[in-house]
Amino acid sequence: MAILNSIKAASHSIKYYQSDTFTMTVAITDASAAAVDLSGKELVMQIKKKKTDDAALFELTIDSGLVIGGASNNQITFSGTYDLGEQTYVYDVYNVTDKVTLLYGLFTVVGDVTKE
Repeated sequence: MAILNSIKAASHSIKYYQSDTFTMTVAITDASAAAVDLSGKELVMQIKKKKTDDAALFELTIDSGLVIGGASNNQITFSGTYDLGEQTYVYDVYNVTDKVTLLYGLFTVVGDVTKE
């Protein structure tokens, strides 16, 4: 069994095209590359302008926008459409149950060239 405290949060930059539907799947492993079973865990993803902001612009949870799956229940798929202006934000995916950050980085919104 993997010990969640041995997880080193992975940094990953995300590029999101403004007003498009976004979907991304990541696999969570521990320091020895073993799959970390996330079934039954409370997870939250927040997108903010700055990491010091109190309120998130968007928050995804298991009930809204986050799905745990994969053969070892170590994959997180997050998806949605976000009404964000063209700029670079910050985000993280946090395991509330075990109080550990799983993933973090920049969330860059790129404006569309073609306007409807």
